[in-house]
Amino acid sequence: MTKTVLVTGVTGFIAGHVVHELLSRGYTVRGTVRSMAKAEKLKALYASLGHNPSNFELVALDLESDEGWAAAMADCIAVQHIASPFPMEEPDDKMALVPAAKGGALRVLNHARNAGVPKVVLTSSTVSITNGVKNTPDYVFTEADWSNTDADDIRAYALSKTLAEKAAWDDVEKHGGPILTVMNPSFVVGPLLDDTISTSGTLIKQFFDGKFPAVPELCFGIVDVRDVAKAHVNAMERDVANGKRYLLSAGTMKMIDIAETLRQAFPERGKKLPKFQSPAWLVRILSVFNKSVKGILPEVGRMYQVDGTRAREELDIDFITRKDALIALGNSLIERKMV
Repeated sequence: MTKTVLVTGVTGFIAGHVVHELLSRGYTVRGTVRSMAKAEKLKALYASLGHNPSNFELVALDLESDEGWAAAMADCIAVQHIASPFPMEEPDDKMALVPAAKGGALRVLNHARNAGVPKVVLTSSTVSITNGVKNTPDYVFTEADWSNTDADDIRAYALSKTLAEKAAWDDVEKHGGPILTVMNPSFVVGPLLDDTISTSGTLIKQFFDGKFPAVPELCFGIVDVRDVAKAHVNAMERDVANGKRYLLSAGTMKMIDIAETLRQAFPERGKKLPKFQSPAWLVRILSVFNKSVKGILPEVGRMYQVDGTRAREELDIDFITRKDALIALGNSLIERKMV
């Protein structure tokens, strides 16, 4: 019997790898897209990766409309809900990203419930865990932590992901099934399947392009997209993951250390990579003129640690090292002549 999994937002970086992982394990994938413009390109991609094209189909759906969702859920054994807005530039309105993120999550859960789909794996983020809170530099965040949505300085993206995730948990508690599991990946890097690159990966591309001679003192958790995909599918398959959230990270790094790791791995491109860490006072001045800088201002100088133990122990994720994940992305960008 064919086992079909609905995957939302399959044009995205994480979703693309989740599709690849599912197809590799023998599932049939029904992927959602906002338009069918990239349909043939996507089908050709998975065929080039050795998958049977008949095991991958596409449907055009909108996270902010109910049209078509009921039919898309038919006969599915699970949903991987990955689609969510993640802009490079911080919007002026903190609530701007909430309707699509929160509304989309609730729409997926509601239609999965109505269709009798037993399980939904929802992609959230570590920004649902680490943002808007005051912590000591040695504080270790776990799945028990939540971002503070009441904080004046919480970023729009963090606000949208946190409110969406909380709404999803509240929804299943109030209405019952489907079983919910949540993935909370950090800064996602790793190899590209095609020219599709994540917002996180776009930042690394900008490093190679020489757009940042200096970088602010920012701390990121780092995770390889291959581990993220494996975690999504393992969580779908394992009862131990039911009703739990999983922080996905191989550890944290400062931006300047990311740049130095890339410089050592790609010395021929070292001249364009960031060489200095900007002092906080300069970042504050730049934030007056640049919305992107303004958005990261609350995180400047804030250090923390993250704990991926639950994913290691329950989902068998032996995290690819931060260095190897960054190098894999660098190699992909170079091989595809994107830098």
